[in-house]
Amino acid sequence: MKNISLSVKLIGGFVLVAMITLVVGIMGWRVISNNMVILAEMGENQLPSVWSLQIINEAVAAIQRAERTLLIPG
Repeated sequence: MKNISLSVKLIGGFVLVAMITLVVGIMGWRVISNNMVILAEMGENQLPSVWSLQIINEAVAAIQRAERTLLIPG
């Protein structure tokens, strides 16, 4: 390593860091695109069922309020 000039060492270090950054960037890009597919599938298939469950939950709460109102002796 002593025989290599400083400029070659600096350029080699820069290239190494650039390659590591490129690999991390490509991995991040793939993860983001995979997450977009998963989120789209959730929005199309699973979100309507969650919406329906929320409507059912509100209806149950309304029934409970009505029952409690009917149980008041006055």
